[in-house]
Amino acid sequence: MCKGTGRVMYQVKNYTLRSGEKATAEAIADAIAENRAEIVHLPATMDLNVPLPSKDCETCDGSGVMKCPECKDKLQVRISADDIIEPPWKAYNIMKKMDYPYEHIIDSMKDPSIAAFWLITMPQIMGGFEYDDEVKQKIWWQYKENMRYDQLRDAVAKRKPGWEYLQEGLISMDPERARNDPVVVKNIPYYKAKSALETEVMKLNPPPRPQNWGELNVPLNASSWSEEDLKDPKKLYEMTVLLNAQREIAEKILDDQWEAKWRQEKLNKMLEEKLQPYIQNVDNGVLPQPILAGPPKNDQKRNRRPKRWWLF
Repeated sequence: MCKGTGRVMYQVKNYTLRSGEKATAEAIADAIAENRAEIVHLPATMDLNVPLPSKDCETCDGSGVMKCPECKDKLQVRISADDIIEPPWKAYNIMKKMDYPYEHIIDSMKDPSIAAFWLITMPQIMGGFEYDDEVKQKIWWQYKENMRYDQLRDAVAKRKPGWEYLQEGLISMDPERARNDPVVVKNIPYYKAKSALETEVMKLNPPPRPQNWGELNVPLNASSWSEEDLKDPKKLYEMTVLLNAQREIAEKILDDQWEAKWRQEKLNKMLEEKLQPYIQNVDNGVLPQPILAGPPKNDQKRNRRPKRWWLF
């Protein structure tokens, strides 16, 4: 079944290499680009327990069905009684996208009684009609499904142990929504490795900020007071206090900016050090067997019997 991530795994079969080439990532990529290799897409249900390359699925909608590219953006004619009048099945999703003047309206939707007002009672009042019981039931079922997703999403966002298994539930529950959900992690191993490095970097003490590093546009300076104002001791004291407080606040902001910049650069450096050996192996090494599903064509030579020489 399609996971709705917009990515599909693949293997390379029946590839043909040039003379003297090894099956490196660059050589296989050239073979694919020049139509000297065959790409086989694998369904999401097939788990080989090995990292496989993936590519974008342009027609992914989470349904697991590949669409015809010629029918894209064309009107799909259907004959159904549901098309005569379309009740707001997705009223809850529409409410989330509205820029409504009331505050915390999305959080209030977690209360079933308030949700019933926004989804059923208010549209009936504004439209001057009344939903049938069947329509109300369908609207409420849709609300329940969205609530189940939101509750599971809140649990995933906390990143407690086992959150990756809860994330699989999110993807299976609503693949299309999970594909664009920022809470859903696309690459879990990389996320965990990066989180571990971030924790390690946060434990380090950054060096002191350089003396002339950074610049802030402060609103006050000595020229903000006239010479006549400075003749007044109260005005002079006011200027001294305000300028000193402004300098302390500016230095604190610059220190925070320097610390954030140093930690980000340190994290990027550590990521590069950790990933560099793997990048070198991929660039220079032969791709493993799970990615290459078969031997190259130019290696499939028939075994010929050795010639024998008879001396008379």
